[in-house]
Amino acid sequence: MVAFCASVDIIVADRWLPRGCVPKWLKLDRAKLSETGGVAITFDRTPQVVTVRRAGARHPWLEAETVMPPKD
Repeated sequence: MVAFCASVDIIVADRWLPRGCVPKWLKLDRAKLSETGGVAITFDRTPQVVTVRRAGARHPWLEAETVMPPKD
């Protein structure tokens, strides 16, 4: 995995990646995505990453509703 990470520009994963996983430009793993929420990546004249997470923001995927109460 570490060798693969070194060969790519960007890596996005829904799990934690090892510290040795260092892509050329951007690493978005479970840890980073939990900090940032969703991200938008643009490759315009000036590449940038914009996050949707703001201080105090409430997102439904962070605090999921209980659809059915647990059974006793």
